[in-house]
Amino acid sequence: MNWVAIDWGTTNVRFWLMSGKGELLSSKNSSMGMNLIPRDQYENHIIEMVGEWFQPSEPIDVIACGMVGAANGWVEAKYQSTPCLPVSTEKITRVPTKSPNLEVRIIPGIASYSPNHDVMRGEETQICGFLGDNPAFEGVLCLPGTHTKWVEIKSDQVMGFKTFMTGELYDVLCKSSILRHSVNTDSWDENEFVSSVETSLNHPEEITTRLFSIRSESLLDGLQPENATSRLAGFLIGLELAGSKKYWDRNNIAIIGSKTLAQNYLKALELIGIDSRLVDSDTCTIKGLDRTRHLHAID
Repeated sequence: MNWVAIDWGTTNVRFWLMSGKGELLSSKNSSMGMNLIPRDQYENHIIEMVGEWFQPSEPIDVIACGMVGAANGWVEAKYQSTPCLPVSTEKITRVPTKSPNLEVRIIPGIASYSPNHDVMRGEETQICGFLGDNPAFEGVLCLPGTHTKWVEIKSDQVMGFKTFMTGELYDVLCKSSILRHSVNTDSWDENEFVSSVETSLNHPEEITTRLFSIRSESLLDGLQPENATSRLAGFLIGLELAGSKKYWDRNNIAIIGSKTLAQNYLKALELIGIDSRLVDSDTCTIKGLDRTRHLHAID
């Protein structure tokens, strides 16, 4: 029987129609992420977006991950704690629905309490999908995004992780800081990016002043927008690498992300002599949702 997989983010939602064999049949996107949708409208939005996929007289399973299970989402799916399997059997949360033919379950996120308090939602499903295809993997997964995760994996378990707000800082600086007058996010200079990553790794203590110099050099020396944009990204990713050395140093690394952003991390790691491989994040999410459905007998 067909079923629906959902990744409900803070700003966007992705819906996938899946066959009982895990084949992708169709997909849709929505901008009604957690930040915009009222708690009592989640079920209505699912029906509005993908109701045409339902059979009138047959129940439809929905497996969802992400911010739909946050405290401010539809129904809170309580965190499980590290060390743990990426998806917990006991903590998958069933959602009460008005429609008798709609069965909705939400995958919980993961919390870490040591050495810092940290949380993830959505990434655990990507990790589940990745490990389904790579059951012998031991090392570190890097999941670039708004809040980039560095995750230690051993014996199919999430042992610990650390989050870096690199993507959000980049977005805020591009859109809301003085640097918005200097950058152009549609253009790119790879040499500038690589050089700036190296600067951050060698002089992380100087980055806040070097960030302002992007604006100064634009005014005084005509620094071009593509150079400014690439320099900003390089400074921030380099700063992240300086802070995440215990994760990437002498470890087996795989990067799960969208192609463009993941390539930047691949290039930055190459600069410091670290080999890594790229895996598509959407593919891992879909496989993680499908694997969850089979692992926990939700057929």
